[in-house]
Amino acid sequence: MARPLYIVVGIFFVGLAFIGIFLPVLPTTPFLLVAVWAFSKGSPRLERWLLQHPKLGPAVRDWRAHRIIPLKAKMLASIMMASSFAYLLWFSDVALRYVLMAGVTILVGAAYIWSKPHKEPLASAEEPQTSGAHLMCSPSASASATPLETPPQSPSFAADERDSHPCA
Repeated sequence: MARPLYIVVGIFFVGLAFIGIFLPVLPTTPFLLVAVWAFSKGSPRLERWLLQHPKLGPAVRDWRAHRIIPLKAKMLASIMMASSFAYLLWFSDVALRYVLMAGVTILVGAAYIWSKPHKEPLASAEEPQTSGAHLMCSPSASASATPLETPPQSPSFAADERDSHPCA
């Protein structure tokens, strides 16, 4: 019963993201993130479609992998937030205390956005990579593997999951 609900939620948020492509006041990527989350619960096929989409997928994959917000998106979001605050301050009849509360909220949002990286971190030559796959796949890992490094070997794994292991 929950799977169809997750699919409907995912489709709804993909629709909002599509509208956000054309309306600058409506963000696209946050809606896609909610959609891919919902699809991950309801339909792996739709999740895969969204992640592999040539236009929509890269932003979602970057966020999932490294919590990256592209520089262009940061700049656009900052401009939109500043414009919204300026409109509230100069052209609206909203009480000043509410405008200031909106300003604080905007500052918190901007701080969060700018606290995230805008490009993939580079792997340092001095630091060994610890992504996990190479720990399980390297020839030396099989001889010196600790229980944390070995993949789980339970009978509940489907045959196709074992066949798609990165070492195969």
